[in-house]
Amino acid sequence: MKEKEIGRAVVLNTLTQWLYQGISFIAGIFCVRILILRLGGEIYGLWTVIFSLAGYTWILEAGLSPAVSRYVSIEYLKEKKENLSKIVSTGFLTSSLTGILVLLLGTCFLPFLKKLIPSPQFSATLLFFLILLSIATSSFYSSFREVFTGLNRFYVVNGVKSLTEFIRVFLLYLLIHRGTDILKVAWIYLGLEIFQGFVFFSLLPVPVSFRFVDRDYLRKLLSFSLGAFAVVVAGRIFYSTDYIIIQYFLSPLHVALYSLALKPVIYLTGITGKFSSVMLPVFGGYHGIEKPEKIKDGFLRACKFTTSISFLLGIPLLVYGREIISLWVGKEYASAYPYLLIMGIPHLLYLIFHPGGALVYALNRIKFFAWMHILSAILNVSLTLAFVKYGLYGVAWGTAVPVIIFHIFILPWYYLKTLSIPLPLFFQKSLKTPLILFIPYALLLFYTPFRYSFPIYLFFLILFLKFIPDEREKSILKSFLTFSIIQKKGGEDEEGHS
Repeated sequence: MKEKEIGRAVVLNTLTQWLYQGISFIAGIFCVRILILRLGGEIYGLWTVIFSLAGYTWILEAGLSPAVSRYVSIEYLKEKKENLSKIVSTGFLTSSLTGILVLLLGTCFLPFLKKLIPSPQFSATLLFFLILLSIATSSFYSSFREVFTGLNRFYVVNGVKSLTEFIRVFLLYLLIHRGTDILKVAWIYLGLEIFQGFVFFSLLPVPVSFRFVDRDYLRKLLSFSLGAFAVVVAGRIFYSTDYIIIQYFLSPLHVALYSLALKPVIYLTGITGKFSSVMLPVFGGYHGIEKPEKIKDGFLRACKFTTSISFLLGIPLLVYGREIISLWVGKEYASAYPYLLIMGIPHLLYLIFHPGGALVYALNRIKFFAWMHILSAILNVSLTLAFVKYGLYGVAWGTAVPVIIFHIFILPWYYLKTLSIPLPLFFQKSLKTPLILFIPYALLLFYTPFRYSFPIYLFFLILFLKFIPDEREKSILKSFLTFSIIQKKGGEDEEGHS
């Protein structure tokens, strides 16, 4: 595959990733607004706790997904397409077993659930079980979804997910007028997971059967999944355990406030992460054909864009967070803003190096990465338990401090060391231009009222498009916009492959 073809694929995948993220963002805002305004902050807090508790079972599946994606991308770029059925079929076997384990593990939470949430408003057990079924269903079809990620066809995954979000919003809109409760929302989530599974299976470009299961690929998938599994466990502990601690020591309303502070940060991370995830098959493909300089160049370019995206979207969030929360769910929840500020600033800096996650997955250098996530999660839980006596301020600092230590200092050093990139070179290639643009951007927004901020944002967005991409990146973008990405296979053969 030619380098320019890879560049065009990155553009297409990034645009569709952001399109889906925008749709998901709007759907998420709509769903949260329904739950809070229709059912109250306390019910929303309980929903968050139950969803977080059930979400611990999701870690069983998550380690497998990047493994399938990685090996599909390597074999595809090596043009060994006959091995794809073996990878996908082997992945389906393991994901099916994982789905069963999700249901079995989930039952272990039931005694704890009854003590944690003695809610008379609805059946917490039934709600937990419905969410558990949704997660198990996602586990069953995860290997089908990751085929398209490994083939660098994120637009397929994003198209299916976007359609699902449209249906979710439509169904919730109907429920508003007919009266809704939290269990109906859970039924919608379950039904749409089943729908996604059928769609991904029907679109598979390779045959899947248990007769294609391969022992060598089973060993490779499981070996790679162990490190990814540790990362996902740490991430789940890091972001979900806080809700349970708040529920136990404080109240469901405090859970709601903390969630409203953390969700915008998670949305910002998701937008940036969608771009970073596009780089995983690119890094993996270059690693498979042994082109380290291409990986280094791709990493520097990716960090330049994640820095720019993080600053462009994150600075307004930090400056106008109080107004944004008030417009979102009402002024009575604007008190969540200080917690957003405490957690948002470290995450804004952490997102500069976000492509490093895709890098270590692609290079299979995940051991150190996993240990840092585990230590980060342990520190987060320890600090949260120690500081919860200070209320949500203590919990927010319990989240912020590990991000500062591990994700702003230690892991960035590891990424640069892995690729032998000197810090001055990283600053020159990835940070210099974004900082020149966004320091005055931050100062202008700080002194501008919220209602007058849009022209400033629009002006700097134009500057972003003008000065951030270099000539090579603009050439790739231009070729994409002129539809040169649509080529016949014969045209590719005439130009040759590299």
